[in-house]
Amino acid sequence: MTQAEFDQGGVTIRRGCRTLTTAGRVTIAGVRLSLLNSQGITIDSTVLAHARARSPWYAPEGYVLLTMEKALYLLKPRDGRGQALVNSLRGAGARS
Repeated sequence: MTQAEFDQGGVTIRRGCRTLTTAGRVTIAGVRLSLLNSQGITIDSTVLAHARARSPWYAPEGYVLLTMEKALYLLKPRDGRGQALVNSLRGAGARS
């Protein structure tokens, strides 16, 4: 695996009404975005061209809505850096 360009831990990852992990990790390495659980096992992974992140007005502050192909995830970074996550995903997508 190449060196991660973006790596943020302590992320709560939800899909629908189900919480998948409360201490997950979001990484961008090369042109690939990965969601990992607290043990480092991949929850979902896709190329950046198929991922979209945004902070919708209707979501609580600090939450990020992430669409990976057809799957929809709600992410909440523990340190409240949701906008930093959105900006990193947009920047990485522009570079690919």
